[in-house]
Amino acid sequence: MDFSKIVAINGKPGLFEVVAQRNNGLIVRSFLDKRSTFVSINTHAFSLLDSVAIYTYEDSEPLDNVMRKMRDQESTTPIPPPNSDKQVLRDYLDVILPEHDETRVYASDIKKLIKWFLLLQEHNAIPEEKTAEELAAAAEEAAKKASE
Repeated sequence: MDFSKIVAINGKPGLFEVVAQRNNGLIVRSFLDKRSTFVSINTHAFSLLDSVAIYTYEDSEPLDNVMRKMRDQESTTPIPPPNSDKQVLRDYLDVILPEHDETRVYASDIKKLIKWFLLLQEHNAIPEEKTAEELAAAAEEAAKKASE
């Protein structure tokens, strides 16, 4: 599933799939209980997962890349439970993303990352790596939007 269709909503647990968009909010379906509901933009803040990234010392690493690394290394580096000790969570991220910025990535961020990963993995929603053709098409579409 494409991360541009998955949102985190402040004040609501879990992640949501965007079903439809209205001018005053979103209709979303919860990954936790599969219920659809309307969420107003006046009372909640939305974060599309494709805009979420983990801080590194150089720049930031997009969430989908981090989650693919987690999935690819799961057999050699087991994922700790989200409620693990802060040092266990930090040690795990050190293996998955050694260049993460320890001063700007908090234990609560790592906990949320693991919770989201487990939820998305359960629903087979972690995106595969994009092919060169898909990347070229996305770049072309972005250039087209920029010229409008």
